[in-house]
Amino acid sequence: MEAHRIAAQSEEAFPNAVMSDMSESPVVVSACLTGESCRYDGQSKPHPFVQALAAQGHAVLVCPEVLGGLAVPRPPAGIKMLADDEINSQGSGEAMPMSGYEEMSDIGSDITLDMPPGSSAGQLVWSGRARLINRSGTDVTDAYKRGALCALAIARQAGAKCAILKQHSPSCGCGSTGGAEPWERIKGDGVTAALFKANGIAVISDEAL
Repeated sequence: MEAHRIAAQSEEAFPNAVMSDMSESPVVVSACLTGESCRYDGQSKPHPFVQALAAQGHAVLVCPEVLGGLAVPRPPAGIKMLADDEINSQGSGEAMPMSGYEEMSDIGSDITLDMPPGSSAGQLVWSGRARLINRSGTDVTDAYKRGALCALAIARQAGAKCAILKQHSPSCGCGSTGGAEPWERIKGDGVTAALFKANGIAVISDEAL
């Protein structure tokens, strides 16, 4: 009952509705928080509460970056905001269409890709006003988007209503995510966290536990 004990200690940090969801349905979690070595550096970031959830069978593990086809280890990446002339020159001013992702039928036709304009970093990626660039200078935006869509499909299949995601990650960050400069942190959600929120899945940072 370790997960319930830790949850009770942390209850004031979350809305009652979210705590209810965590006790009644599976919780999607960043796999690195359970001890899975899937981070960019081949390491993990185990968290006792998340590990307890997983041990009790209540956690659904995802690593969006691996789901998107990126290797372990891999060059770290971050979100780069685009200037207007960059958007026009790259032709990336449109939100990503579903074309090319039709094989991911488990997501459902009601997926929301529309994000509020001028909001957080991850939302700007989905609206085409930011890209994911790794330390080698390679654009890995498509891999991050594909991984986020795969993670959403897994969450929906499991019936999850909330997720515990790794803070500061360009995929999973909730309120703080990785920028394109080395070790830069920028305000906003990561690509997966933004997609989850837009599609009705509550997101909690591991640092809020």
